Amino acid sequence: MSGFSSTDLTLDAQVAELANFTANIVKKDKDLAAQYEAKLSEGQIAEVVELLIKEITSFFASQNDLTSLLNSLTNVAQQLNLVTSLATALSSEDRGHEVTRMKVLCTLFNNLERTNASRVDVYIGLWRLCGRIGRPDALIGQLGDLESWLSECGSTIEQRRAVFKIVHDVCQPAGKRKTSREFLTKLLETYDSDAECDSAKSEADMLICESVADPASFEFDSLLNIKPVAKLQSTPRELLDVFKAGDLQKFDNFLKTHGGVLEGLGLNEEELRRKIRLISLALLCAKQGEVTFQTIVTTLAIEDDDVELWIIDVIRAGLVELKVDQVNSKVIVSRSSQGTFEEGAWNDLKTRLSVWQKNVAHVQRVLTNVRMQIEVASR
Repeated sequence: MSGFSSTDLTLDAQVAELANFTANIVKKDKDLAAQYEAKLSEGQIAEVVELLIKEITSFFASQNDLTSLLNSLTNVAQQLNLVTSLATALSSEDRGHEVTRMKVLCTLFNNLERTNASRVDVYIGLWRLCGRIGRPDALIGQLGDLESWLSECGSTIEQRRAVFKIVHDVCQPAGKRKTSREFLTKLLETYDSDAECDSAKSEADMLICESVADPASFEFDSLLNIKPVAKLQSTPRELLDVFKAGDLQKFDNFLKTHGGVLEGLGLNEEELRRKIRLISLALLCAKQGEVTFQTIVTTLAIEDDDVELWIIDVIRAGLVELKVDQVNSKVIVSRSSQGTFEEGAWNDLKTRLSVWQKNVAHVQRVLTNVRMQIEVASR
């Protein structure tokens, strides 16, 4: 039996056809057909469709056109406002036909009006299936429109949190670090009160761990603008302070104090040590226009022969721009990134801008004098 995609049948007829088919393939309950028939005779169409949705795994095992079957069930569920129940069933943990189920959910999502709140449930179901088959890229490209339609459909704060969480939970194990952190940040930004922040401690710790573990992430100040992170009193929060300071000695002291905590947090000590050395070198360059090789050796606790390798790495990381003076064994810094911009850095910037302003004023005076001399000479 196939051909459930016809649209010329009435709603009652479509449900009756689906009920008859389901009763034929579900062998565990011989009275199922009678149950369907009794409810249909009493006009309980929505109740029948709810029962059909509960038996959806039976569709996966049938030899019929699964896409047509699911599209037909989707059609009647949409008419009866049972989209949420269907989305939950299609994205269940039952294995098999994940791609087909994704296609059906995707069609349903696109057919729903942008103002329909049920879109959220369908969207979450899509991400669940994407996570199961390891294909987050199928949805990542559409994230740019997410905030817009979440607003249009009047999503609740709980729904938004559920969406942000599922995107993070799927992207994180798939190695999509940037997207993972972005949506974990969005999730944490929805917590405001002290009680809410307390309930988000584990997510705040997770964001810190993901941030310090990402070899391409070197900016940590913005994390403290997130209330659940700012309120933390935890080991990961201590680790965040160490990375903000960019001090290798503080990192070593942290390890001595906390023993094997990094392994428990899923972090690799050698990877973190390499990262904090890069930050230390960047901060060193930010403080000094010229840095000797010996200073680099001392600050990073490395061998003399490794200096140039670390210089290359910090340039590749985009943290500094510099020239190497081999003759004088030093580097000349032209640009550097600074993870923490505190009062001393602001004062340094103020001084530099003041000097720049004076230099510009001097150039302007010289140009004015030259112009006046040209005008006099031309008379």
